[in-house]
Amino acid sequence: MPLDEVDEVIDRLEALLEGTTIAEQSARLQVAVLEERNPPLSKTYEMTVDMEHDAAVRSELGSLGFEYYPFGEDAMSSLWISEEYGLMVFLEFDANDGRFYTFRLVSFDVISEAEEISE
Repeated sequence: MPLDEVDEVIDRLEALLEGTTIAEQSARLQVAVLEERNPPLSKTYEMTVDMEHDAAVRSELGSLGFEYYPFGEDAMSSLWISEEYGLMVFLEFDANDGRFYTFRLVSFDVISEAEEISE
């Protein structure tokens, strides 16, 4: 994979994940205001926004050919791997309230692979 294509994907992912983090923070402020005025509406709004953010991240990573691997006992972490781009994306939710993304992008090279043995 040409380096400029990988750099383009990295830029796209950083923009998506940083944008999602900012959107999460904004949504938390809106939920706090709604909780004072209308608690049931605040819960509905919070759930809807969470689902939208999760869907956007999953959709973008999936469209780029990343495969999803959940890990961790609490299911608060996930790993997305693209062998095509040689990239891994670690997503973890902040422990304070369980929603803000912490992410890490890692590049890798496949050094060797086991060959499939057919019988």
